[in-house]
Amino acid sequence: MKRQLTHRKATANTLALYVALAATCSATALAIVGFALATFDGVMGLVALLGALLVALLRCDAILRRASRIDGKRLDAGSYPALHRLVEKACLRTGTQAVDAIVLVPDFGVAVIQVPRLFARSRRSLAIGIELMQSVDTRTFAIAIQHALVSSHGKMGTLNWLGRQRNALSLIEQSLAHMGPDALVCRPLLTHALASHVAQTTILLRELTLGVDRQLSRGSSTRRIARAIAHLSTQERLLADFFWANYKARANTEAHPAYLPYTGIRVAVDVSTPIERQRALARALADQPNEASPIPTLRERIDGLGERPSHESTEKEHTPAAVRLLREHYAAIVTAFNRNWLTDNLTSWAEQHQLHKVTVKPPLSRQPQPQSAVAPRKSKQTAHDLRMATHSVNEFYVRSNNLHQSGAASEALAEAERWASAVISSNAAVALAH
Repeated sequence: MKRQLTHRKATANTLALYVALAATCSATALAIVGFALATFDGVMGLVALLGALLVALLRCDAILRRASRIDGKRLDAGSYPALHRLVEKACLRTGTQAVDAIVLVPDFGVAVIQVPRLFARSRRSLAIGIELMQSVDTRTFAIAIQHALVSSHGKMGTLNWLGRQRNALSLIEQSLAHMGPDALVCRPLLTHALASHVAQTTILLRELTLGVDRQLSRGSSTRRIARAIAHLSTQERLLADFFWANYKARANTEAHPAYLPYTGIRVAVDVSTPIERQRALARALADQPNEASPIPTLRERIDGLGERPSHESTEKEHTPAAVRLLREHYAAIVTAFNRNWLTDNLTSWAEQHQLHKVTVKPPLSRQPQPQSAVAPRKSKQTAHDLRMATHSVNEFYVRSNNLHQSGAASEALAEAERWASAVISSNAAVALAH
């Protein structure tokens, strides 16, 4: 693992990346400088040199302007007043700068995007994932927005500033592919330097997340923040492990999707049972700490707040934030996102379906092969391990259901965590069997 940077060194490294970008972003400007020095002298050479500098600055600003664009649906205050009021209230509550735009994107999460500019004021845009809005209630959604606002608010040298600039540099690196051949000159350099910077600031970003959790808990209830974090992780895991995994697998049997994903997400969230949500939470709590990830695990975040893992009451029904805040526009937005998804993914869906038809063949008859005396014993042991793992999973499943129905929420969650551990052990046994 690479040596981690301190606050001061990470700040200097960030500024150096911007200087390197400004110095190498325009091959056109460098060509003009070389031509001017070789051809002109005196006043004409100075004019050509200043012209080259202006071209470099304009190209650099064009790259920054392109990086600040967010591909998604912009939600204006006139059509979505409830959403803008909630965001304004979150800014006031956290003491952060107001955002200039709210953009809905096809993702699960929320983040403040702020890319510096040369000839204009940098704009603060709030990118909100439609999957998040469809999955959680308004109170949890408001806490997610507050977390994003605080994470991006800070002066130069603070953890918040470093996190904001790291996101901006990543967007700049991605935008270079769309800025013509001259911008491609600096992309390999920036990509390599950025990858090293990201690896060396991972621990700082983990500290940022845990610090923002504690900061929000001081202005609210620690238990409320912990429950919101757990609820967000539960819904994200529910969509990632169950909905998206199953939806993408449908391409093996369907030449064309029978239903589109953002409609499916709404249905999946509505029909998910308390037991399914509890098991998704147990899976999230079973994640092992990863020092290479800038985001702490759910268990680390809950422990950092000094709380026990729990989730919002399963007896109380919550209206998704998308329904309350997007209101009459919700159906049209889902239709538009479905249409965009189909445009981007229909080709890969058809390729996966065709590939599955080609690779799936009827089993061939095999001649029995001679086996050693050790093989039968190994086969019996593997079968025994699989039976024991399956039996353990089923036992935890039944006990978790019974405890949940009897109202013992804490005991049911503990049993669900043991169920998740048994599932992982069962998967390992299956992998060994193959």
